[in-house]
Amino acid sequence: MRQMYRFLFFGLLILVATSCRRSVDSLSLNDAERRIVGTWTMEQVKNNVRGDGKWGRNDVSGSFRGWELTFNANYSLEIYIPDEDLHLTGTWEMYEDWSTDSDGDREWNTFLYISAWDPQNPDVWREFTWQDMRVSSSDLKAEEETRIHGERVFYFYTLGR
Repeated sequence: MRQMYRFLFFGLLILVATSCRRSVDSLSLNDAERRIVGTWTMEQVKNNVRGDGKWGRNDVSGSFRGWELTFNANYSLEIYIPDEDLHLTGTWEMYEDWSTDSDGDREWNTFLYISAWDPQNPDVWREFTWQDMRVSSSDLKAEEETRIHGERVFYFYTLGR
């Protein structure tokens, strides 16, 4: 009986370990790309600045409600923005490069560059560079550093399948 429990415990441990969300940085570029391919829906987006300029996590999910991003294996991309009934097409690319963390340490990271535009109106476009990604079969988390009016802002994305 004791052996059966031990077998079940190790089987469960292996199942949990293989289904966990993994940092994209710990995967080969090909494995990371394979995990990204498919359709993802924005579930939550936060940034680290409130409208009054004070630092803190601010939920801005309403601006991204229902966005669907489809990453195709041929590196093409479709983004659907339901609030604007907007269909964007574009490309995506994963690459590895050095980055600097908040402590000033340099580390090798994987980035996801996304660029999409409206084929009817090229003046309408969206562009993202995601890093610090974690991905499982059902969810994707990513961070983005950008500048808004000269101020450094971080976005935190959560997407699901």
